[in-house]
Amino acid sequence: MKTVAETRVLDVEGAIVRVAWRFARRERGIFVIDLTHEEGLQRHEFPVVAELITLHAMLYPDPMAGRANRFALTTLILLVSQAEVVAITSKQSSMVRAFVYATPFRTHLRDIEMHHACGVMDAPWDADFPESGPIEEIPLMVTPRLRAGAFIQHIAGFGPVGITEHAIDRVSEMEGGTPRSMLSIIKQLSHPAMIEVALPFEVVKHKLFKYNDVRFLECWRHPEGNTLFIMLKGELSRTLVTVTRLPKERLREHIPVATKPASPCDYAQMMTL
Repeated sequence: MKTVAETRVLDVEGAIVRVAWRFARRERGIFVIDLTHEEGLQRHEFPVVAELITLHAMLYPDPMAGRANRFALTTLILLVSQAEVVAITSKQSSMVRAFVYATPFRTHLRDIEMHHACGVMDAPWDADFPESGPIEEIPLMVTPRLRAGAFIQHIAGFGPVGITEHAIDRVSEMEGGTPRSMLSIIKQLSHPAMIEVALPFEVVKHKLFKYNDVRFLECWRHPEGNTLFIMLKGELSRTLVTVTRLPKERLREHIPVATKPASPCDYAQMMTL
């Protein structure tokens, strides 16, 4: 089943951008996004960045509000008003400063169809919502996690985990080009039986060469699985830097170090990431 979601930039006044959105003709809204404090952006980049931020807020709602991410529910077709949004998600744009705002869509590009649908909108889809009344305009604060280099997902037991594009690519390779690598990672990391094991010698050797320090690296796996999730532990969050798989006969070499944390980190801290 495919669901259509759409966003359109209404107007730009200085660094304030109004963007309308709708999801499957069931939900709609207008975000008012203030880009005054977004460093390094040029005026012509404001509409593109604002539309990327709107997509992020629409598809990945508050993870603690009991609502699933949109991409987990259906196969999506996204229609956007700025052609450069499509170019950025496929890494074919010269707007390099806007790349970090597109991290979730570059990692999910295999799950989502995105197309440029240009058009001028006088009233944002009022004909599709005849009895819903006027749309409320909601100010949307740009938090640091909306421009993170890794897609930050709240995972039970771990709290906020940044999932890198490299980790997505590794899972896709190991699972035969699966189009839902992100969902696979989240499902596996969410398993309550995950245990921390000692870092394999090969990983220690490689990461010492790359980072010159392995004190903040963790290695997690399911007791009966041979997929190893290598995480970099920070003060408030973890980052999944890579995923690897070892022969099952070698798993006895990896001594359990700890069990999965019993509770996620404080959500207020997650919002500051």
